Amino acid sequence: MDSHLRTVAKIEYAADEGGDFWQTPEETARRGRGDCEDMALYLHHLLRGDGIESRVVFGVRDARRDRTGHAWVECEMYGQRYVLDPTCRRMAARKLLPPAPYYLVIEQPVLAEKLREYLNRTGDRGVNVIFEAPPESPQAP
Repeated sequence: MDSHLRTVAKIEYAADEGGDFWQTPEETARRGRGDCEDMALYLHHLLRGDGIESRVVFGVRDARRDRTGHAWVECEMYGQRYVLDPTCRRMAARKLLPPAPYYLVIEQPVLAEKLREYLNRTGDRGVNVIFEAPPESPQAP
């Protein structure tokens, strides 16, 4: 897990120009740049290649301060769920994170459409994406 996270964390963060376009893992690796969705899809691809069950998760990084969308990967290892965020080079057991960070969001039509576009373009049926309803309101510590 850690070596794959380090590999993807070397990708240069670059916001999409001219609209949100999800790159394939191969495109992200070849270009050496991408946004959070591109990095999450690339990390998911590497983990899956090693037989590690993972999923791409959409939400906000910190519900206390940040309301912009974000994507990361979660996987089960050693009997625990881990959050892997290549954008900020973070790997942590979910249960050790405060409640507000990595706050999941309700499925939004724009994300569902982006996912359909990506799956239709790539044919990749191994992408396991999750959108979940958040708790009523995050409590700041």
